[in-house]
Amino acid sequence: MQRQSLWPVWFPYPISWARACANIAVFSAIMQSAAPSIRRSDEASDLVPIILAALVLHFFGIVLGHHCIIKLVKQKSNWFPGWLSWREGLNGSIILILELLSTSIFVVFLAVSINPYSANAGRNFLLMAMAFLIAVAAYLYHYDFLVRERRTAKMVNRQTSKQKKSSLSPQTLDPIELELDRLRGEMGLNQMKQRKKKDSNS
Repeated sequence: MQRQSLWPVWFPYPISWARACANIAVFSAIMQSAAPSIRRSDEASDLVPIILAALVLHFFGIVLGHHCIIKLVKQKSNWFPGWLSWREGLNGSIILILELLSTSIFVVFLAVSINPYSANAGRNFLLMAMAFLIAVAAYLYHYDFLVRERRTAKMVNRQTSKQKKSSLSPQTLDPIELELDRLRGEMGLNQMKQRKKKDSNS
């Protein structure tokens, strides 16, 4: 029997919060380094290559970061990132795009509802936007974790059921062994017949 966790399933695990914070931190660092180029851009079309370059750098940053963590934990000597690191980078890029889109919609509604003349309007606006951004990323990572956990559980159950069926089913006889046994039997009968003929002649 599997031991049930006391952590509620609907609330993201700590690993999901850590992955969300790392995802946002990598993208924030890239955007801070690209801030001078953003200030020099006169039109909105100039921001498109900057954003695309930031997304590409974010993807490779997540891949390399995950690869370094795997090397530290498992102490592997492979210098090239494995499939898990590439998948983590792809998941990070997809989650980043989804969280930015959802946060943009949230910011629009937040800007309408918040009082711009309050003393801490700007700080409250940034705090609420960042909290929403991190929460969305954490729940997306949590959903990804639950999907992979269920997929792994299905694979384990499938393997155990196959092992049980193979242990309960009778062993199948090898056709080659059956043919050899048949030939041995025929040879034994022929030898017995030849011996009987010799005994009768004598």
